[in-house]
Amino acid sequence: MHFRYSTKQYVSSAEVVKELRKYVKDYEKNSSMVERLEPMREQAVTRAIRAEAYHTAAGRERWERNSGTEAYKVVKRLVGGKTKS
Repeated sequence: MHFRYSTKQYVSSAEVVKELRKYVKDYEKNSSMVERLEPMREQAVTRAIRAEAYHTAAGRERWERNSGTEAYKVVKRLVGGKTKS
């Protein structure tokens, strides 16, 4: 969600890594991305909320949402009022 909005369903983590490498050429699964992703936090939260709304409108339960994330809820709690929704 940091790089683009998507509701694509991924079939494997390898497919997600392949997608990430389009944006971060040197991406490694266990590398720290915090500094790189922080400037895009608000966009990622906005996109995650949009994806959640998409899946909810489609009648999907949380466990049926392959492309969604609710991690934005944790981020909003951690950064307080610094993140728009």
